[in-house]
Amino acid sequence: MTKQNKLRLKLSVIIVFTVTMILGVIFYGMYSSFADEYVQSIVVLIISVAMMIIAIWIFRKESKNVKAGLPLEDERSKQIKQKAAAYSYYASIYYLLGLMWYNIIAQNFLSLPRMDTEAALGVGIGGIIILFFVIWLIVSKRGDKK
Repeated sequence: MTKQNKLRLKLSVIIVFTVTMILGVIFYGMYSSFADEYVQSIVVLIISVAMMIIAIWIFRKESKNVKAGLPLEDERSKQIKQKAAAYSYYASIYYLLGLMWYNIIAQNFLSLPRMDTEAALGVGIGGIIILFFVIWLIVSKRGDKK
């Protein structure tokens, strides 16, 4: 198998997993809208649309690179991904704390509906994915500043 075919196979596997994940989130959003959980279904819909936009953008970028014969990852892109992962880890801790505080404040003080476990987990994971992508964009545009 040539290097070009390996890159195409890797990109195809990434696409299949991404589409499967997005479809799962969309079906969960449809299920929660049927269960009269409209706030959760709107949040899940927003997250799934954001993930689809991210997936399409990444796919178009990577497919152009594969067609041009470039590798999927080089040394600089690995460094950027590691730096973005470190920053998004710290940001996700604060994001999950905020999600926890929302559940506490929404139920006790604001009389808003509390998110159940499945919705909180889905919103948490989707938000972490979006956080990573946003931080990755910032780090990649900013360059190799230390």
